[in-house]
Amino acid sequence: YTHQINVTYNIPINKIPVLDWVSANARYTTNYNWKASAQSEEAVSIGNLASNYQTYQGNATLNFQSFYNKLSYLEKVNKRSMSKAKKDAKTKAVKWEDKDIKLRKKRNTSFEHDLKTTDIDVKVFDAKGALVDGKVKIIDKNKVQFLADTTLENVTVLITGNVSEKPDMGILFSDGILNLGMLLKNVSVSYSENNGSELPGYMPSTQYMGLGQFNNQWAPGWPFVLGWQDDNFAYTAAQNQWLSTDTLQTQPFVMTHQTNLNVRATLEPFPEFRIDVTANKTTSENDAQIFYPTNAEKYLYEVQSKLISGNYQITFGSIRTAFKRPDASTYRSEVFEQFRQYRQIIAWRLAGERTDASYDAYAPNIDSETQLARKDGYPNGYSPNSQDVLIPALIAAYSGSKPQTVGLDPFSQIPFPNWRLTYDGLTRIPFLARFFKKISLAHGYNSVFSVGSYRLDASEHDFYRGDDGYSYVRDILEGYFMPEKEVSNVTISEKFSPLISVDVNFDFGLTARFETRKSRNISLSLSNNQLIEMITDELIFGAGWRIEDLPINISVGGKSTGFKSDLNIRADFAIRDNMTIIHKLDQNADQITAGQKNTSIKLSADYNLSEKFNLRFYYDQTINAPRVSTSWRTSNTQVGFSLRFTII
Repeated sequence: YTHQINVTYNIPINKIPVLDWVSANARYTTNYNWKASAQSEEAVSIGNLASNYQTYQGNATLNFQSFYNKLSYLEKVNKRSMSKAKKDAKTKAVKWEDKDIKLRKKRNTSFEHDLKTTDIDVKVFDAKGALVDGKVKIIDKNKVQFLADTTLENVTVLITGNVSEKPDMGILFSDGILNLGMLLKNVSVSYSENNGSELPGYMPSTQYMGLGQFNNQWAPGWPFVLGWQDDNFAYTAAQNQWLSTDTLQTQPFVMTHQTNLNVRATLEPFPEFRIDVTANKTTSENDAQIFYPTNAEKYLYEVQSKLISGNYQITFGSIRTAFKRPDASTYRSEVFEQFRQYRQIIAWRLAGERTDASYDAYAPNIDSETQLARKDGYPNGYSPNSQDVLIPALIAAYSGSKPQTVGLDPFSQIPFPNWRLTYDGLTRIPFLARFFKKISLAHGYNSVFSVGSYRLDASEHDFYRGDDGYSYVRDILEGYFMPEKEVSNVTISEKFSPLISVDVNFDFGLTARFETRKSRNISLSLSNNQLIEMITDELIFGAGWRIEDLPINISVGGKSTGFKSDLNIRADFAIRDNMTIIHKLDQNADQITAGQKNTSIKLSADYNLSEKFNLRFYYDQTINAPRVSTSWRTSNTQVGFSLRFTII
């Protein structure tokens, strides 16, 4: 059995006149599922599976463009900016006329009209007012030539055209300042929360809307079938004798909790320059515990293997260290060395945060076992490789922050904005517009901090936090404070995609592209205290040329056949340099383990002999130069042609 309920509410905030530029909605979704167990004599007492899920979602959009337009003058400024972006500049009609002109057959006659434009229409009339045939040649903005087919006298020349109006410099300046003030165009915020519960060993069946009569009760109750999440629901089910007493039932009761926050903003400092900013944060956590029957007759259960696990991801700001690369010969990393040094500062900050003396008499400078002064430079309860020390030190080093002020809890970070920039307005410059149809510039930055997985064995360490929020449970072997959440690894994934991108279209059919990319992946393993750094640099050049309606002749068996189609020529050149370095915290060693420099050259030309028949020549070469001695330099080259016939 399953049912789903969806409720959506459009919040009428935009009905308020002063807030009509804001829109918002909320949504609630709930699911209930009941799944019968295998119907056999051996499995009938294991019970069924009852589960529910709920989703809360809220969205809000702030259209600042509409907000600015509430002021009439700002609305005019925005309209002027939009017309400039569309190249809809204001023009005025101009006219020049001259009479009683003599034209000679097959000789150019020049006219200096002084209209200051090449956007003109030239008409020549004879003495009777009839239109004279001839060829017009525009010399420049102020001069044209006319070549008549016959000799004529008393000719009238009429030249009309359009001239762009010169913008008012004062208005241009004030519009520029106001556009900067109105650069924020749109902001949208979305937040969702997903929760769920899965209860195995559930004995009642389902009759009405997921409810079933069992022991004179309607199980599992209206709140559960409507998606309500109750941490104590499994205990309630055990008390009401809804759970199986079969010892073969070892599946855990699982509660899930997921959150997702997304923020997006659009900025336009000036026409055709767009900045998209994004930030997000995602968390996921599962709480699992087994209700194992200890006395079937009395319906007594023991909670076993209570385990909390989850993961975490947030947009991160590591751009301050993005261009600090390891040494080319020793592979020593300045940022990694800072990470090592920051550990001691973080450890003493953590020790200073501990104020609760009700768990143990904590003295940072005294060893908890020998009661002697510590000599390793680290406070009591902490080591250079303590998880609570390593993660904040890593965040401080690779974000370029100060270890004295960086947050000590990695799960309470604020999302750092990522961005993408595009600009398409260079062809508005007259000089560039003479040669290019389009010039596009782009830049993008993305960085994410992730905790791949964490776990907490709550059955062993339940309710162990002090009033100061810190754990006072120590490792039995070494006496160090144990972290609340045991993290296996953390990663920082950063990329400039692209760092710089230039895409141009020429007037004569040539296209060209230049792009450079950079990426860096940092992975810290807390099981072996090693940091793996993967660095990639890419450089891409590309060009294409289309020659329209190119005629070619192909001779086969002494017979020549002519074709006329577009010839597409393409050339691409790319270099991709990557390497993987292991930095070992304990041994203070740096070692390259993988990497290569890949060079790719691709040339191609294709020609359509007909709508269904394509001829293509190509040249592909790939050269791999390894960075480690365990691999060899390789080069692969492919040259040839292909004939492709399309049936349909």
